[in-house]
Amino acid sequence: MTGILAGVSYKCRIEAVRSGLNEARLQLELDQLAQTLGHSVSLDDADGHLIGYSAQAADADRARVQSILTRRIRADVLAHQRLHGIEIARGPVRVPGNPKLGMVSRICVPVGSDQPRSAFLWILDDAETLQPRELVKAGEAAKRLAKILANEQASARVADRLFAQAITQGPDAGDAAIRLRGLLRLNETPMRVAVVLATERGSRARETTSARPTADALRQLPLAAATDISTSRAAILLFPVRDVRSVCDAIGEALKASRHRQEMVVGMSAPAAMSADSLALLYAAASVAAGCAAVDPALPRCVSWPQLSLYRHLLTTSEHAPALVPIPTQPPSLLEQTLETFLDNACDVQRTTAALHIHRTTLYYRLARLRAAGFNLDDGLTRSDLHIALKQRRLELARLRFGWNESLVHSAGLAPAQEANSAPRFSSHSG
Repeated sequence: MTGILAGVSYKCRIEAVRSGLNEARLQLELDQLAQTLGHSVSLDDADGHLIGYSAQAADADRARVQSILTRRIRADVLAHQRLHGIEIARGPVRVPGNPKLGMVSRICVPVGSDQPRSAFLWILDDAETLQPRELVKAGEAAKRLAKILANEQASARVADRLFAQAITQGPDAGDAAIRLRGLLRLNETPMRVAVVLATERGSRARETTSARPTADALRQLPLAAATDISTSRAAILLFPVRDVRSVCDAIGEALKASRHRQEMVVGMSAPAAMSADSLALLYAAASVAAGCAAVDPALPRCVSWPQLSLYRHLLTTSEHAPALVPIPTQPPSLLEQTLETFLDNACDVQRTTAALHIHRTTLYYRLARLRAAGFNLDDGLTRSDLHIALKQRRLELARLRFGWNESLVHSAGLAPAQEANSAPRFSSHSG
């Protein structure tokens, strides 16, 4: 790889690698233009991700070399470029050099006819020797590059549409999943589904409409497809990843870069090969995981379905959780929060006080009030019953706030619940 499609949607990159056609055409256009003009050229998207670049040349400045190494345009360089109107330009724009940023003078040629522009062709021109006829040739190359990128975007839209159909439980879901698997040529490749949810956390958890975790904001992730479910929920289909945490961090960075300030949680399924019904199951598991992360602040903001062993059990068991003994007033929510945090932290005083930001004496006082109300916190079975009851309450809150129906819960229960190549959590022993 010479940098072509680096930083573009992973889906487009896979599409190009699959046939080699788009990659070769992009590289050929950039190399031929650089040779014709005698200047280095590169192609960036509107968010500052490097799409491609011509062969390295002596005129490369520090800013360009760094963008090649990191596949991104530095924020200060991007801001300097935008100051000169490149996003609304209808033709070539000269951006003056900036020695402090390691930039020489360069020409920007907008790619495509959409406003705002989706990509920009850059030509380094420190001596300002480019002639009008050469800029015409650059404009013609930009039109050809726009067609190549449009083909990739069309493939991306098809994948997104099939994914949106496949995660439903409608009559065409199975057919859409099979077609999507064929389009991406996945065969038995294990995939994950993640659900990004804009919501407050804890007892106030509910989907919000003030922010939108749009699929477009997630394009730089290792994804195969993405779709907006609602104004506060997006689903993405991820290629195999071992480090779930890094993907969650990348989702956060993508949303931050898109100026989303609303609090977000992410639920992620276990990996599984795509089949006619697997995507609907994986989506259900990811949706429930996101809802659990929203209502339970003890969980990480990004949680995978295999991590939710207790919640999975509560969803699938037919038995009701133990009833809670009424908690004393003044105020009841404070003592309930203390009890749940104490149990979440395995009854460890130091961890509980740190989580609640209270003094050890305050914790002992609250625990004494709970014991006086009838909670035998020294008994292990009682602690287990109380913990289960509190989590059952969280689960019921999630059902109510996020509108889970029985079909979704049932599908989540059928989804795989173990990471690939992971050992079972418990071993069975015969006695």
